[in-house]
Amino acid sequence: MTTLNYITDRPIDGQAANAIARKSMAQSFSLLKDVLNVNFVFVSNSNDFEKTEEQEKLNVKPIVMRTYKEQSFSKKDRLIRAVILNPVIMLKLLRACNQLCPKKDSFNFVRGEKAGLVVWLLSLVKGFPYAYEIHNYEFGRSKLKDYFNKKIFKKASFVVTISKYTKENWIKNGILEDNILVLPSGVDIEAFDLSHIDKTSLRKKLGLPREKKIIMYCGQLLYWKGIDTLIESFQYNQSKDVLLLVVGGNEMDIQKYKRKSNELKLNNIRFVGHQPFSKIPKYMRSADILVLPNSGNYTISNLHTSPIKLFEYLASKTPVIASNLPSIKQFVSNEEVTFFEPDNPEDLWANIVSTLVGDETTKNNLKKGFKKASSCTWQSRAEQIYNKI
Repeated sequence: MTTLNYITDRPIDGQAANAIARKSMAQSFSLLKDVLNVNFVFVSNSNDFEKTEEQEKLNVKPIVMRTYKEQSFSKKDRLIRAVILNPVIMLKLLRACNQLCPKKDSFNFVRGEKAGLVVWLLSLVKGFPYAYEIHNYEFGRSKLKDYFNKKIFKKASFVVTISKYTKENWIKNGILEDNILVLPSGVDIEAFDLSHIDKTSLRKKLGLPREKKIIMYCGQLLYWKGIDTLIESFQYNQSKDVLLLVVGGNEMDIQKYKRKSNELKLNNIRFVGHQPFSKIPKYMRSADILVLPNSGNYTISNLHTSPIKLFEYLASKTPVIASNLPSIKQFVSNEEVTFFEPDNPEDLWANIVSTLVGDETTKNNLKKGFKKASSCTWQSRAEQIYNKI
């Protein structure tokens, strides 16, 4: 029996994908039968953390930073994070890790660059083992980051990422192939499979129009997510009965895309902002089509991402239209989703129309998509990491 220290360096309070992933992995680690207990180190705005009775082996170790605003991108908040808050987080991480990591019969699993740097430095002195998970990291962009990450990678028992293309970049930069584990993001199947609930009743509860065809995007509105393409595709919409519903995004991004919609004179687009995680499966189930419109113009989107929402979409048993990108096609094929040409709003709209019509292929995609999602649960991911230990 092993004690697992799961050490992360970012907030888990919000609805962002990385926050959901960290919480889900901690909870899944705690359910492994061979794990004695899990010490979960994370950044938080409070001491609150929900866990179920079956997660009794999960010990939470929050680094409380009440003023930390990770999702704020104003110059002031970014400066405060860089100059004040991040150094404080690293000092608090150092203190927590110094208490946990050197203990016998324990293993340290680390996610994030700040946590990785702290644990690596401590391991040089204390000699304990660790594994390191980092996403979207490509060597060749920052000499300073490359220097430290190579040190962290080579000292680690193994490293984890979410894309085979990230792995290829690492191998080219001297990281041993056998030490790299590629695992896509996961999904909570039970939470997202609401196929037993009628769409009409869900729409009524969510305040959504019951008679319209709803095309939906769920997630953050970052520059590489392809939201421009999705909005522009609705220029080709000639029907008042088709609505684009955008779920997620901070207020600054929402206002940006509302202005774009107004400039294009589109009045069939609705933004509902961030929603509680418990509501997201209900929104997805209420949609007629779910869209993953990632742009092909950015490396992170083209090669290095593994969108959590892809597997959540598939688990909801709702038709999915996705950008035809290597990062997405490494996990799914046209047997599970419908692909469109990235950054091409006209092609996206054509695929929306054909999917709304529906046929036997669409039905088969739903079955195969759900099967794919069922093989990519958080619990399965936790098991594969633990087996590598």
